[in-house]
Amino acid sequence: EHCAAIVGARKRSAPAAEIAVLEKTCVESMTAHFRRVAALMPPGEGARYLDTVLPRVAGYEHTGAPNVRVTP
Repeated sequence: EHCAAIVGARKRSAPAAEIAVLEKTCVESMTAHFRRVAALMPPGEGARYLDTVLPRVAGYEHTGAPNVRVTP
């Protein structure tokens, strides 16, 4: 939903400030979700999960649903 809003804003050439707010909201939402998921795991597994997904969120381009698969 968040990424779709960002893509839509880009397509209609929304102001950069509007897109930045949408991107910030998306990153905060994904980060909160990933932290909730990690909290359901045993501590070591949760930490590894966050080590995998959080760096990908930080540099995410918001072009569609995120992919956390490791690429060769």
